[in-house]
Amino acid sequence: MNKYKAIITIAGAAKIAAASTGGTQLKIVSMAVGDGNGTLPTPNPAQTKLVNEKYRGALNGLTIDKALKNHILAEMIIPANVGGWWLREMGLYDEAGTLIAVSNMAESYKPKLEEGSGRTQTLRMILIVSSTEAIQVIAGGDTVLATKDFVADAIAAHEKTRNHPDASTTAKGLVQLSSATTSTDETKASTPKALKTVSDASMKKAANLSDLPDKAAARGNLALGDAATRNVGVEGGQLMAVGAFGLGAGARAFDNAYCNTAQIYRLNATSENKPPIAGNIAAGVLSLPCDAAPSTGYVSVSGLGHGFIGRSNRPENGVVWSRIYTTDYKPTAADVGAWSKTEADGRFLMLSGGTVKKLAIKPGSAETDGDSLSIEGNQHTPLVMSRPSAQSNLSIGFQVAGKALMRLGMGIDDELHWGAEANQGANPRIYTTAKPPTAQETGALTDAQAMQKYALRSIKVNGKPLSGDVNLLAGDVNSWNKTEADGRYVKQTGDTMKGALTLPRIVFPNENTANADDDLNRENGFTVESLVATTNKGYPVPGGMGVLFTGKVNEFRNVQFAVGSGDLAFYLRSMRKDSAASLRWARVYTTDYKPTAADVGALTDAQAAQKYALRSIKVNGKPLSADVNLLAGDVNAWNKTEADGRYLAKTGGQLTGPLKTSAEIQSTNIDNYRMIGGGFGSFWRNDGNRLYLLLTNENDQYGTFNALRPFSVDVRTGAASFASGIHIGGKWPAITTDSGTTWHPDGNVQGSAWGGYLSNWLNQNISAAQNNAQNWAYQNLVQGVRMAGRTVIADTGGRIDLPSGCVYTGMSGSNYNPSIWGAYSAVQVLINGTWATIGTV
Repeated sequence: MNKYKAIITIAGAAKIAAASTGGTQLKIVSMAVGDGNGTLPTPNPAQTKLVNEKYRGALNGLTIDKALKNHILAEMIIPANVGGWWLREMGLYDEAGTLIAVSNMAESYKPKLEEGSGRTQTLRMILIVSSTEAIQVIAGGDTVLATKDFVADAIAAHEKTRNHPDASTTAKGLVQLSSATTSTDETKASTPKALKTVSDASMKKAANLSDLPDKAAARGNLALGDAATRNVGVEGGQLMAVGAFGLGAGARAFDNAYCNTAQIYRLNATSENKPPIAGNIAAGVLSLPCDAAPSTGYVSVSGLGHGFIGRSNRPENGVVWSRIYTTDYKPTAADVGAWSKTEADGRFLMLSGGTVKKLAIKPGSAETDGDSLSIEGNQHTPLVMSRPSAQSNLSIGFQVAGKALMRLGMGIDDELHWGAEANQGANPRIYTTAKPPTAQETGALTDAQAMQKYALRSIKVNGKPLSGDVNLLAGDVNSWNKTEADGRYVKQTGDTMKGALTLPRIVFPNENTANADDDLNRENGFTVESLVATTNKGYPVPGGMGVLFTGKVNEFRNVQFAVGSGDLAFYLRSMRKDSAASLRWARVYTTDYKPTAADVGALTDAQAAQKYALRSIKVNGKPLSADVNLLAGDVNAWNKTEADGRYLAKTGGQLTGPLKTSAEIQSTNIDNYRMIGGGFGSFWRNDGNRLYLLLTNENDQYGTFNALRPFSVDVRTGAASFASGIHIGGKWPAITTDSGTTWHPDGNVQGSAWGGYLSNWLNQNISAAQNNAQNWAYQNLVQGVRMAGRTVIADTGGRIDLPSGCVYTGMSGSNYNPSIWGAYSAVQVLINGTWATIGTV
């Protein structure tokens, strides 16, 4: 019993019988396949459907077997992109969806392309019927894919007709022959006769253009200028040869750099007048004549990339060279008259701040007393002004725009003074607790002074006790009387003193002023006044009580000091009639009224701790007791040399290991991603039109690309090109295009243009093509070559001419000998069974 079989179902038999008795033809239109639910099914006449249908498609053909007329062949094609299941059963359905026939088949798996492999599969079922007329066969436009027989029949029928398209300049087809040589018809093909006519009227290749009647006109037609008639050389009017003057040729070595013509040449370390090169290093030179003096300029680059510029005049003076500064050979700071970074850092203050150990100010006017002034500091005195000489009057000036310059400084007495005079000896001294005012300066008496001025009640006056009034005369006290005194002393009401006046003290009357705002207009002079809160207004002393010292020279020199009563508060001001701002008071700092850190632009200890670092702390383990110079290793960093050896610079470099990135590697250069292997280099190039994979010439791995174009892609359309061929090795899946064409690993091609597989189409058509090609070749190509019979011809005046298509086969005698003769034979070819002499075909 057969394992595989096909049967007609009960419903199918009924429909076939009905169609056989004269009814409408049965139209079988589709075939279905199934997997039998995992097992091979046995066909059952009672079936109305497959056990487990997986795919149903239109029939590709329903034809009558040519050998067995009662056999009907049903064929269906399953595309390559359909599958993923086993084939175990199939059935035929009519247009009403009735199962007409069912069969099982040898089990096979139908893959689909998504699984990595696919195939287009053809399934056939044969129906044996008593009359094929009851079933409508398919042959025409409804066919999905043409069968071999269908194609063979179509080709045979086509060959018997002349219904072929005519050939044109854009399409293949049948063409009519023509021997015309002047026709413009583009629908006919030329015969050998026409070609010979044209050949006889054309220039001959063997003549090498010597048969041109007008060579000058020919050069003009070819757009060839005067250069076409010039010889190559180095003289005037000639074309310069490659290598002339060193252009386009290899290196030319000169023994002397001196040259008064334009040349390109090479120098080595032994050449005279060479640029500064040594050892095995050579240099290329370009000489540039300047005039006929002769003066010449030179440009040279050594093998190390060093650039030089040279000049020369007379040969005996040689060549003077100067090296060119480049990014690899930069001028030093000394070369350009500048300080190096280290020198500048030690010489100048940076914008970010710095330390000046000592600042010297040179004299700029007479007020500097001709000496330089140094400003420096130490641990406890951050600002110290000093002068190298013992010159007195060292001051600090204070001046507001439009106001007099006020000076605070040390006078010749080594005391601190404040005033407008350059000579501090003329300015009031500032009292301190270390050197307070004397009793005389405050209008008081010391005990010694009191004893000098007053008598103790226990003593006697000129022998007269002080217990009562004592009436003494001037002479009793060793004094001058009034008349004598008036002539000897200066009267209080005014007098003239001729000599110097020395006073132990000056006593001022107990006077006071009413309002500080009126002091600008007081009389000139020096006064000491008491201040009382109830009567005096506008004075800054505490409680309004104190002493006022006024020294007025004129309305522009008016100085006042105010000191509190029982208080150390000390105020001063310097008034001018033309400045309302000068009426303000300023308190003088003392040991009891010290300026704050903010007053003197300093920092408190807490503020300094916030702004500055304690010397006790360390920077990366190094104390701040002196300058700290950290190395890269101290801050866990690489120094420049280490970093240059570890990282790639922005200017480029070479990786010695793999490079991994989690983002794009972007480049704006059209050439990129060069790979070096052996003697070749490869890289990608995107010129804005196409993306190329390019190769270099051998041993030029880092050079430009060669003429090969193995692979490129149009960046606008995505179309790929393999201009140098393509090879796919190993195991690869079938390649299917969107149009349905498939290239299989075995080399076969499947597509609608071939009606299935190309191999099938070739097998069906190659025989006819071979026959046609053989017939054409027999009719048009040479099948044999021979020499015709020998002919002897005598010399007729020193020349023997042969007919067309003939060659010499022998000769005797010498020139101008009547007995000279030549022998020749015609060269003949066999075409289409006929021998013909060449030149006549």
